[in-house]
Amino acid sequence: MFNAPKRAVEILGLKVDPKTRDIFLKLKTEDGKTLELRLAIGIAAPIAATLFSVGRQINPSDDGGISGQHLVLSGAIPIRGPEHQAGLDLVFAGGLHLPVTFPESVLQILHRATASLDHTSIDKTPPSTTRN
Repeated sequence: MFNAPKRAVEILGLKVDPKTRDIFLKLKTEDGKTLELRLAIGIAAPIAATLFSVGRQINPSDDGGISGQHLVLSGAIPIRGPEHQAGLDLVFAGGLHLPVTFPESVLQILHRATASLDHTSIDKTPPSTTRN
């Protein structure tokens, strides 16, 4: 049998060890205490994706078909990935940066998708879309 898990209510801090690339996350629990986690770099992205996908259970699809926890994009910075592929550093409200790289084969799909964003308002008919 295990003790009831602590419930985190706030992120107090985050740092990365440059040598090990471990992520240190400091959280505030509902009883006002501090909970510290040390995450190996290899588990960070799967945890983030898993937490984001849980949002669909918390916030089911609305009338527009959007489900999950919504992130508000506040900026996008062109970047080059580790293998010199094109990418964007997506910057979200609250300061979260999400660097995303795109294989050459996806660039045209990405271009069409972003070009169609102007047609997504209610009074306009969106162009045909390609999903891959």
